[in-house]
Amino acid sequence: MDTSVQEQRAAVAEVLQMRGFEEPLIQEMLTVGRMKKVTADQTVIATGTRAEFIPLVISGSIRVMRQDDQGNEMFLYYLEGGET
Repeated sequence: MDTSVQEQRAAVAEVLQMRGFEEPLIQEMLTVGRMKKVTADQTVIATGTRAEFIPLVISGSIRVMRQDDQGNEMFLYYLEGGET
């Protein structure tokens, strides 16, 4: 396994351990989960689309928004490291 992948997996495991996730769940998340790096202002899940996954923030933050009936964006909250 590539060193950077090992380092990423270790970082994920550390965040999950600090958040109180149980070891079997951490191992399952590392086995079946996918890591994806996103850039600032990149849409993770678009309004009106079916969510195929649940994001778990390891570092940084995600701004959660929705659209009102007129199509205006409304800020709801931030997800930060260890949150989903």
